Amino acid sequence: MQRDLARLAARPHDLVVVGGGITGAAIAWDASLRGLSVALLDKGDFAAATTASSSKLIHGGLRYLKTFDWALVREALQERRVWFRIAPHLVRPLPFLLPTYGLGARGPVAVGAGLTLYQALGAAEPASDPAHALDPPRYWSPAAVRRAFPGLAARGSSGGWLYHDAQMVCPERLAFAFVAGAAAHGAMVANYAEAESFLERGGRVAGVAVRDVRSGVRHEVTGRVTINATGPWGDRLLERRGPAAVALVRSKGIHLIVPALHESLALAVQTQRHFFVLPWRGHSLLATSDTPYTGDPDRVGTSEADIAELLAAVNAALPGAGLTRGHVRHFYAGLRPLVADRGVGAANTYGQSRKAAIHDHAAENLAGLFSVLGGKWTTSRHLAMQVVDRVVAALGRSALRCATATTPLPGGDLPWLSRARAQLREGFPTIDPAILDHWLTHYGSQAANLAETAQREGTAERITAALPVTVAEVRHALAREMAVALADVVFRRTGLGTLGDPGAAALGCVAEVMAGTLGWSAADKAREIADVQAHYRVVAE
Repeated sequence: MQRDLARLAARPHDLVVVGGGITGAAIAWDASLRGLSVALLDKGDFAAATTASSSKLIHGGLRYLKTFDWALVREALQERRVWFRIAPHLVRPLPFLLPTYGLGARGPVAVGAGLTLYQALGAAEPASDPAHALDPPRYWSPAAVRRAFPGLAARGSSGGWLYHDAQMVCPERLAFAFVAGAAAHGAMVANYAEAESFLERGGRVAGVAVRDVRSGVRHEVTGRVTINATGPWGDRLLERRGPAAVALVRSKGIHLIVPALHESLALAVQTQRHFFVLPWRGHSLLATSDTPYTGDPDRVGTSEADIAELLAAVNAALPGAGLTRGHVRHFYAGLRPLVADRGVGAANTYGQSRKAAIHDHAAENLAGLFSVLGGKWTTSRHLAMQVVDRVVAALGRSALRCATATTPLPGGDLPWLSRARAQLREGFPTIDPAILDHWLTHYGSQAANLAETAQREGTAERITAALPVTVAEVRHALAREMAVALADVVFRRTGLGTLGDPGAAALGCVAEVMAGTLGWSAADKAREIADVQAHYRVVAE
């Protein structure tokens, strides 16, 4: 993958996709597999906004059973099995404990009935890899619940239920796999390429005017169909032409990373609000808040008040945890783009539907333009299929069927994970097993190529002792993954910085490696490091 906006703009495309988050990336992957010529653009780096700022869950949304939104739950649970199939290294089962209280609606009988329905809606073929088998729900006694989470509030406890959903190892790499897969099938992709306006010719949208964010050079990218998949910016892009015909509600969600409260078991708490305590990379991820956001999507961040509010909610349910501000090792905020529900007030973002919408702008004299709004990480592949079906119809094509439910993403063509791990360790006995495991879960079947290169070039050493992230991955990101900024590598290609600030030495090491390839000066390196460090600061209230 090479970033070349001039070359991308030099040819027309069947499809121009604006937005390189999971929705746009999945659309580009699907369309490229069907033989369409595709251009994919993002004004920042791929998967840098909403896609990265998630709870890292692939799940059906148990709470939607309460609103009888069974179709959404069924869709998500069926997609959960697809994720295991196409990205077995990046998606894994996650056991959840759901505490019960009393004998009423939150008691073991009612909760067990809901989980039985949840299990039935997600029924599918047996797992092809034992590592992806999902056990049926199982009741736990109050004593067993207390042993697992001693800090839980005990008043009214009537036990709990253990059930399974799934977790992404790294959402950024999973989304990037779609981008890389699209590029491997002929799509032309570019990050840091901002769509400034639509090109309108003959009463149709014929693409977008684009500014290269890195150089300032402007281009025109043309296509027969244009997709607005810009997430929280979806209406903002449309408003550059005039009043938008679509209405978005933005919900802000923050996440906190704290020391591990449990090594492998997730906790789902449903009191006045719901939140999760999720095991992730040896820590616990506290997820999430859900509040209306009316500010500039480019300026969303985490405030001290946000952190205090989520900590208070978690401590109310787990008083024994005693979490304080000093336990927070990292935090991040993101925006959910929700399709406005006329029956729910905009202030009630928790009650807004997570359904997606595909809007055809032909009625606004913008034929050839579709906006993709809302949706969930879990159902993004299925949404992309529906979008590309519409594109195929708009192009007058036939016999172009979706193949993304069965085609492995790059790195996903693996044997059983246990076998792949054993083969990798046997093939590279001199490399730290923890590093090999990290490569396997992040790169899948491509891990062996990375290991061969690292062994040959002597780049398998850790950048910092605390994490199994290596110089080899930095070089790989530069050579093959279109990384052009330090933040691209630190947050989205390697995960070096997603548990908190890795320290000046680690950032300096990565910046030095990148400078050797990209020709950065000392001032460039300092600026890139400062940009990364800004991610670890809270915003004003």
